[in-house]
Amino acid sequence: SFIRQLNTYGFRKIDPDRWEFANEGFLAGQKHLLKYIKRRRNMGLQNANQQGSGSGSGMSCVEVGQYGFEGEVERLKRDHSLLVAEVVRLRQQQHSSKNQVAAMEQRLLTTEKRQQQMMTFLAKALNNPNFVQQFALMSKEKKSLFGLDGGRKRRLTSSPS
Repeated sequence: SFIRQLNTYGFRKIDPDRWEFANEGFLAGQKHLLKYIKRRRNMGLQNANQQGSGSGSGMSCVEVGQYGFEGEVERLKRDHSLLVAEVVRLRQQQHSSKNQVAAMEQRLLTTEKRQQQMMTFLAKALNNPNFVQQFALMSKEKKSLFGLDGGRKRRLTSSPS
């Protein structure tokens, strides 16, 4: 089955309630870890030997057990280094996210300030009917001062050929 294949390659179920599997050599964006994913062979034979009737020398069981512990220690060391790298990456991501949130808050404050200024301007305009006329007059004066012609474009005169 598919789950047996996942287990053969060292994938383990993360959450018992979900169909989610993980492997220390299979992390997003870290292709160099893929070389550590190996197919485990003779898993059935090893389990049968361990569950046997106990005949044979006790030394072979100790050697197999000791080898298993060494492999487990190596796997745990590798897991530890992967977890440390993951923690560093997540801290960097958290720092970046905090900076983005701070920048977004600053833009939000600026936008709120502009909105408040606009509301103040509109409140003055509504409270004073002369304000609109004065504002229009000032606008015309600025346009004439800067040489703006009320938005009209000049036409090029065509010369007779």
